[in-house]
Amino acid sequence: MANASSPMLARMPRPDPDLPPVFGRAQAAAAGLSNGQVSRRLRSGSWTKLRHGWFSPVSGLDEHRRWHAALVAHVAGHHRRLVLSHAHAARAWQWPVPLGGWGPISFTVTEGATRAGAVRILVAPLEADEYAGSAPLLVTSPARTVVDCARTLPPRDALAIADAALASGRVTPAALALAVARVKGWPGAPQARRVTALAEGRRESPLESWSAWTFDEQGVSPTQWQVEIVDAAGLPIGRGDCWWPEGVLGEADGRAKYRTRAFERGSGSVEDYESVLHDERTREMQLRRTGLLVVRWEARDVLVATRAEALAGYIATQLSAAGALRFEGSVHFR
Repeated sequence: MANASSPMLARMPRPDPDLPPVFGRAQAAAAGLSNGQVSRRLRSGSWTKLRHGWFSPVSGLDEHRRWHAALVAHVAGHHRRLVLSHAHAARAWQWPVPLGGWGPISFTVTEGATRAGAVRILVAPLEADEYAGSAPLLVTSPARTVVDCARTLPPRDALAIADAALASGRVTPAALALAVARVKGWPGAPQARRVTALAEGRRESPLESWSAWTFDEQGVSPTQWQVEIVDAAGLPIGRGDCWWPEGVLGEADGRAKYRTRAFERGSGSVEDYESVLHDERTREMQLRRTGLLVVRWEARDVLVATRAEALAGYIATQLSAAGALRFEGSVHFR
């Protein structure tokens, strides 16, 4: 048996001292770890590097935990009070990711210099009711987050965030109106007014929000979102994504919608997927029998300019054609 002075025991690594979930090199040194010991832990992967000089004593952090730890590291390593803002504030509120991704982490401060790069620090006024949370992490309030995104993101992404914010109940139309009024004269304020004017809490997916933005751009007549169709006998046929009173039902068909329904039905297998598609075809046949016209589109039909123009033209023809039909049923708004 090896004794206390044996080489085997001498080579055994010392256990890590107690360290917080996010700490800096100075804290590691205060806990008795040398720079070499810190470097070895990083090389071995037992620690995670969050930013220059800041670490987590946990390996294999998933994407969300690593993102959150990196935010705490940036705040802890800065002398100003940083408030998470813009798209990453929307991420913190669990709203839809923009098509181009979350982009650089952004913080807002009320004084000092701006900073660009992988982490942006922006300078702007922040009223006491325009941020929330507690140390170490503050985040812009839901309404301020929506308006900052509406000023700076592509408008279709901003509308998806605004719709999700309203649907979540964290934001009211009145709060959005106040937040927009506060940024009057700021860069992007006109776009923010347009986005928030279109926002509503009835849309259930980013695709529906992208569609609403495209319809507005293309001059498609306003539609009402989320309806229940009932036949002449009072029997429900099914839901529709949007409704034009001329007698046209709109369906924003993302493949993810059918995959989700397939998983809800069972395992999400090919058989489940085909069963969902069969039910959709049956439902559409029943809808058409009431005298409705049904228009379907996919994401590319509202995201690609030439396809968006073609879709707008097709909707116009269907709205005209619906006038010659008689809708035998009723529509209920949920």
